[in-house]
Amino acid sequence: MLDKISVLFPFGTDHGPREQNFNWTRRFYEKMMAEVEICIGESRDQPFSRSQAINHAASQATRDIFVIADTDIIFDPAILIEAVKLLNVYTWVLPFDKSFNMEQQSSEALLRTEPGWPLTVKVNGHIPGQIGYGLMNVIPRKHFEAVGGFDERFLGWGGEDDAFACSVNGLCGWLYRMNHTAYHLWHPPGDLTYYGENLKYLKPYYEGIDSLKKEIEKRKKTKP
Repeated sequence: MLDKISVLFPFGTDHGPREQNFNWTRRFYEKMMAEVEICIGESRDQPFSRSQAINHAASQATRDIFVIADTDIIFDPAILIEAVKLLNVYTWVLPFDKSFNMEQQSSEALLRTEPGWPLTVKVNGHIPGQIGYGLMNVIPRKHFEAVGGFDERFLGWGGEDDAFACSVNGLCGWLYRMNHTAYHLWHPPGDLTYYGENLKYLKPYYEGIDSLKKEIEKRKKTKP
């Protein structure tokens, strides 16, 4: 089953904690889910555009199921198999409804261990409120392509996941969210400089199906 999956990793290095997290997470996948195809996407712009990086990763993918995964989360690999099976029933799947945000000391301690599951060190942290549409999306390639992937106008942090979710829910079918927790490695906060501008791009996605379709068609025509 895992041999049907392309994992899309959007990655932009900070030459620090985010890069260290990604290196450990990638080795986690290579060890625990060796059958998946790993596709690493980069952003053309600065600040980092997660949307551009995801689309770049998708352009490398050769398989029919996309797993759009943050580069700093780890989880029980059995959850991914469960999520893929649910695609027989649901349009697309979000495996996690909670994020356990590790404290810096715990995260750094974990990075000094060999990747594997279950975790071999005790980690401290907290679970904040309800998460949005991020962390991980499990979606057939056909639905990703039907909405033209991610909107590449979003820069820095925020909004791109919501725009993508509105697109897929509106044109392809509603998501199904599972009740699992992802472990989120520590890193400094994201860049919120462009968050206000991102909200302007997001607004039409929530204004009904006609507005949503116009945004997707406009984006497909202007996509590099």
